[in-house]
Amino acid sequence: MKTFRKFAFPVLATCVLWAAYSWPLPRHFRSAVPWTASAPAGPVVHAPRPCDSFQFLYHLWLFRDMLAGRTPPMHDLYQFNTGDDGERFRLKTFSFPFSLLYAVFETPLGRAGAYNLVGLTALAFGALFTTLLLRRLGAGEMEAIIAGVVGCAFPYTWFSLMNGSPTGPAMMWWPAIMLGLDMAIVSGRRSGAWLAGIGLLFASCTDPHVFFFSALASPFWALFSAWRSGMKLRPAQPCEVAGVLRCLIPAVALGAAAVVWFLAGLNRHCSGNIFEQSAPIAMAALYSPMPAGLFDIHATGKSAFIYLGIGMTLLAVGGVAAAMRLRMRRDRRPAAPDQPDIFVVLLLACLAIIILALGTNGPFCGRILFALRKVFPPYAMIRQPHKIFCLLPPIAAAASFSALALWRRLFPAQSALRLWIALHLLIFVEFSARISPGLARVPTEAPAYDAAALDAALNARECRAVAIPLRRGTEHDSSLPVYCASLHRVRLANGYSPVVPRSYAKKFLPAFASLNFGVVSDKQIQDLETLGFGYIIFHEDLFFDNTDVLPSSAALERLFDNPRLTVLRKHDATWCFRILPNRTPSKPPAPSLPFFASNFRWEAEEHGFIPPAELVADSSAGAGRAVNMRGGSILKGPERMVFPDGKLCWFVRAKGSGKLAIATKSGDSILEMSVCELKAADWQWISASIPARTSPVSLRAQIEMVEGSAQVDCCALGDARWQSPEKGMTLLIPARSMFHTGASSPDMDAVAWDPSFSPPGSALHGPGLPLENGQYRLTVEYNSTAEQGTLIGRLQARWSDTMETPLKDIVSGCECVLEFTQTCNLPWEIILHYEGTADLHLYGFRLTRVEP
Repeated sequence: MKTFRKFAFPVLATCVLWAAYSWPLPRHFRSAVPWTASAPAGPVVHAPRPCDSFQFLYHLWLFRDMLAGRTPPMHDLYQFNTGDDGERFRLKTFSFPFSLLYAVFETPLGRAGAYNLVGLTALAFGALFTTLLLRRLGAGEMEAIIAGVVGCAFPYTWFSLMNGSPTGPAMMWWPAIMLGLDMAIVSGRRSGAWLAGIGLLFASCTDPHVFFFSALASPFWALFSAWRSGMKLRPAQPCEVAGVLRCLIPAVALGAAAVVWFLAGLNRHCSGNIFEQSAPIAMAALYSPMPAGLFDIHATGKSAFIYLGIGMTLLAVGGVAAAMRLRMRRDRRPAAPDQPDIFVVLLLACLAIIILALGTNGPFCGRILFALRKVFPPYAMIRQPHKIFCLLPPIAAAASFSALALWRRLFPAQSALRLWIALHLLIFVEFSARISPGLARVPTEAPAYDAAALDAALNARECRAVAIPLRRGTEHDSSLPVYCASLHRVRLANGYSPVVPRSYAKKFLPAFASLNFGVVSDKQIQDLETLGFGYIIFHEDLFFDNTDVLPSSAALERLFDNPRLTVLRKHDATWCFRILPNRTPSKPPAPSLPFFASNFRWEAEEHGFIPPAELVADSSAGAGRAVNMRGGSILKGPERMVFPDGKLCWFVRAKGSGKLAIATKSGDSILEMSVCELKAADWQWISASIPARTSPVSLRAQIEMVEGSAQVDCCALGDARWQSPEKGMTLLIPARSMFHTGASSPDMDAVAWDPSFSPPGSALHGPGLPLENGQYRLTVEYNSTAEQGTLIGRLQARWSDTMETPLKDIVSGCECVLEFTQTCNLPWEIILHYEGTADLHLYGFRLTRVEP
């Protein structure tokens, strides 16, 4: 019974913690998976959305599919498959043994349930190993359980687990390694060495960061265990040291195997010396959290991962004070390390982890990280410094109990325990306040992909498809298409991985990048057919971030008009096109739009300008600065892949007097140059056309001051058909002309959002084009089946992060009108926030210029 309690109580306490922190995940255990630990206000359970959780789920499913014999062993067929199944052979571990646990429980629990069970199991075993370790350090049963569960309550653990990172489950192996090493070194138990070795091996199978940091910290923990036990590393006691080394043979052997596997994995993805594959320090700086994140409960981004809070700080300060008091009392040092010594060492270990986690934002301007990268070159491979936080929870739990042991020597035992428990309750509350789970429903079918699979089966061929948009492969946008492909075993050219196969990155993506613009030539279709691809699957709700120059409707129109493509199935925001063997003789054109929104704008001062151009401060400029240009000054913009169909132009915001030459360049070649006369005391927009091309090309604008002088604020690529409305005139802005996360209506006259497939949040933006100064009224044209009075969304006009109108509610059954004044003729955007409470059919906006 005692043994059962020792194992059962920590697991049960962890289950209670998991239910409390992840609620309402227990209610949706078999239908949804967490996608974030910092969800915005609003509905907690969202429609399926691209996230790392779907990618992790895909890999767990793939292992099960291999065990079932439906996918060849070690073949990742359903992503980055560019036509040759043999190239998709990958010697991978698929996060074993978590993938085995998933495989066993997928049938009774479904994909979502088995995935959630993996997370819960990893959390429970992490708490169990931490509790057992604390018992070895002298903690009582209750104290060990409390501190062990606190070790699993760290926000870093939950952010990793709920964001879908393999780091979350893999973190259970570090306390197992610590426990095993302590058992082997202090007690001489070889089973501990086996546990430590297995922990290292399985950590290398699950997450490279957890393995790297665990392998790095293991020798230090082994030395700590030896020191704590009073072992003397002297020649006079060789037998004792030799006995410990013999006991550690299983740990060393399995650890060496894990290192070999880890290095082999790196070698498969790197060319040359793997230790020279360092991450640029700029990338480490990008992922370095801010120190304020340690205490700021509202911190965002990577800074949110390292939150510790007030309770943990008070615990550390109390422990330091007690250690100092006891140190002053002591007349001589004991033969073995005393509790103050143990606490100080554990606290220093925690501080070292925190300092390294801060990366370039650490003490002394990050010089500690710079020095470590130089002294220990393998550490330079780490591009996310905060990942070392995976080591902190069990060490902090050990330090926490050590602080309690110190307090008991200074105060009555019950008083010390009450204070300790009160601080841990504060820690639980603080950590809980930092966790705001967001859940995404796990689809059980993807009708657009199913249509491709059924059509391929009818034609007795393998189902190979290209999903649009085509990304570089490192963006999580592709996680949902890959997961959908797995539902119907569609071999997808796209994929999502931190390491992208060369066959995709160097060959396939450059050859077919034009598909992102809806441009598919006969030659490209022939090449796709040669590679075995028969379908194009278009996700119109994924054209939303800054990588897309034009909205999804621009590409969708061209796909509709292509005589070699026909729509096989549309479901929500996903379209399945079949590639036809021959051109269709006649095909009705797709409904055209008067213009498209734009998403490519750059500030003049942020890019290369050649003297005599100079940077000047100007509060009326978009970012408060502009470039002052005189005769001979040149301003070079960034390159972006676009499809110049004759409807695009450059918009340049400038003021001054003289002539500006605006050139459209591709590489070093000038495709067209326009010389524009400028005579304006205030900011004015001038435009220069972009010559038409038959295929997408990488373009940039180059602005040269031919004569006179002027200030240039910014440059935007936009639709030449866009015109600001004249006084008293009304301009109709179709919703489909904007960037959106919804789905085109069947009649192609609106954009629809529905809670079943549209997650809440930012749902539409555009047009991102110049608007003349004046007073405007923006009327929303929409309908909804929601009950009258239901809040459907919120609307605002925005010019920059610091210039925007208040949010205007879109309420079912009520007219929504937003009035604003344009005072700076900057590019403007309509921003729609979808609440996810009801369906919304948005036809467009009527923009009326009203003047007094």
